[in-house]
Amino acid sequence: MLGPNSLAKDNNAIHHQREVFTAIGDAQTSQIVYFGSDQTAGQLYSDGASQRITVTANRYIAAEGQVLIVNTNTNDTSQFQIFGCYKNTGGGAVLVGAPTSIAIAEDIAGLHTAKFQLSGAGEIEVACTDSSPLPSDQVFRAIAYIRYTELVI
Repeated sequence: MLGPNSLAKDNNAIHHQREVFTAIGDAQTSQIVYFGSDQTAGQLYSDGASQRITVTANRYIAAEGQVLIVNTNTNDTSQFQIFGCYKNTGGGAVLVGAPTSIAIAEDIAGLHTAKFQLSGAGEIEVACTDSSPLPSDQVFRAIAYIRYTELVI
């Protein structure tokens, strides 16, 4: 049985959990892929268009990800490791502290950025940017492997 917030049920991701995911103390870990493309800055989604992890009431989520960004004009590539912690104690989702982004490999230092952030709707976003001017027919492409652990409180 999948937890109510797992995107695994919709996007063929991998999940690990106890038999039931409703009582205080229950937990699950899910692995999912976000992806997308844009001209300069964009969001990544598990379905490429709109699906993201939602931090619903009475949940804590710890997330980590590996992000790969490629400029399709120059083939410049960057890899980031990102971390974020979120909670919703019933009054809305909040970010715990500041998310962390570490550049692991970059063809050009500072060309790309990647980070976790929280949307106004309480969804975990992966935001990516490419600072180079791209021709109108070119984009940057990004993919993120996200692993998150969710705890019922």
